[in-house]
Parts: sequence; C-alpha cells; structure tokens
Amino acid sequence: MSRAVKFTISGHGAETDAPTVEDVLDQMRDFLDILRGVEEAAVGAPGSAIEWRVVHASRNSPLALEIRPFPKQFATNIDARVEIVVTETARGLAALQYRAERPRHFTNDVMRKAQRAFKRVTNGIGMSGADFGPGLPTVALTPSVARTAVRNVETVLASPDKPYQEIGSVEGYFQGVEMDGYGRRVAHVLDRITGERIKCVIARNEKAAIDDIASRQIRDVWRYTRVLVHGRIFFNGPGNIDHVDAEGFRFLAMRSDLPQIDDIIDPDFTNGMRSEEYLERLRDGTLS
Repeated sequence: MSRAVKFTISGHGAETDAPTVEDVLDQMRDFLDILRGVEEAAVGAPGSAIEWRVVHASRNSPLALEIRPFPKQFATNIDARVEIVVTETARGLAALQYRAERPRHFTNDVMRKAQRAFKRVTNGIGMSGADFGPGLPTVALTPSVARTAVRNVETVLASPDKPYQEIGSVEGYFQGVEMDGYGRRVAHVLDRITGERIKCVIARNEKAAIDDIASRQIRDVWRYTRVLVHGRIFFNGPGNIDHVDAEGFRFLAMRSDLPQIDDIIDPDFTNGMRSEEYLERLRDGTLS
C-alpha cells in the first residue's frame, strides 16, 4: 500500500481554533503543488502520474485530512515514484524549518509554494502540520517555526549582489528559438532543476551551435525534448542563471525512443542449446 500523508490545520481566533475555508483550501493547494513539483523535478519531466485523493477527514481539533496516492493511469504501479516524492517532500519541508539550504528536487517554484504555506501560518493559521508516515520527519509549523522557515526560503531565493560566470552546461527542456532585440539568435530552455526559463544566446561565429539548433522543429517543443547546452554560464548569484553564451547543443533521446527490454533481449541467442552447454562450448572455443 502506498504511503498516506496526513495534514493537520488549526486556526487562530478568540472563540475557536477552526480554520477559515479559504485558509484550508489555500494551504492544501500549496501542499499538493509542492508534491507535484517535487515529482516533476525527481523524474525530470513535466506532468504527474499521481492523483492524490482524500481518504479520511476529521474535525477533531485540529482539522485533519488524510490523502493517498492513486495512479492516473489505471493499473500503473506508482509505488516507487510515490516513495521518492513523499520522502523528498518530507525531508525538504523539515529541513527548511531549520536551515537556509535548497532541498533536493525543490525547484524555485516549489520553494515559492513552500514559502506561501509557511507565511500563511504567520498570518491566519495557528498551526499547520504534515505527517508523511513511518521513518520520515514530520512538519509542525507554529508561527515562530514558520517565521524561521520563511527567512530560510528567502535566503535561498535571494540574489546576491556579485554576479559571476563559469564554463559548464545546463540541462533542460527545449522551448523554442527567436531573435532578440539585439538581433542575436536565442534559444530558450526550461531548466530541469529550477524550472526557470533560461536564455541561451548563440553567437554568429558559433557555427556548431547554430547547426545544432537550426533543424529543430515545433515537435521538439511539444514533446519537451531534453537538451544539454554547454558554454559560458552567467550567474546573478549561486544557482541563479542570467543567461548562457551557448557553444553547442546536444539533444537527448526521449525515454520512449530508447531501446526497450524487448529490443535488447534475444530469447534464441543460444540457438536452442541449454545455457550450461552454451557456456561450456563458449569456454572451450567450440561454439560456432
């Protein structure tokens, strides 16, 4: 059975700890968006294979909602994916309560959703918690804890004053090409880690890069074709890319285009011999 996640929310009022409808809906929406964002970053592709459903609700103070994952596509095994998503979400949210460090698979969009969930506890919600199951850290947001978490997220997302550059590569999803306001050839790539749109400038003398990109089609955009761009990367700050002076593009095969198990396995490679006989003749050099 896949993991269940239990969320608890209480309000902050003079006469009742019942949260407002708006706070409950907004908080649950942000938590679900975090789960989906972590899933997309973990598998390296947009879209979700998991459908989260409410399986239990309790009004005993605090309000509790239990959700479970179900496959969007019938009879698909999503257990391994769910384990990764739930584990990384639990560890990431717990870590942000105590330190200003980007958790694994927390893109900028996920960080902003977490920040909104934290801020809500400092303005309207009295407490918000999440129990991700045995062996995983729990999230227990009180106003004081949430304020620290908000500052940690702000630190991670903040751009330092001093920009820098380095030679390297970025991996993402091809978004298209255009000419910018300076008449330069530009390709846009959606960064696989941060989810940010990266501007890749191709110089006129970079013939290899021009040739790499010139034959790409609209289909590559629609299919979210993965691409590796190498060149000089200009940063506004740690992990915050301003643009790339691209020297080359390497378009990566879609997972559906890669060889499948049936394409690799040859059930008759021993020519009808038992495996023991085949190996013996192979060692003796009598295999023909």
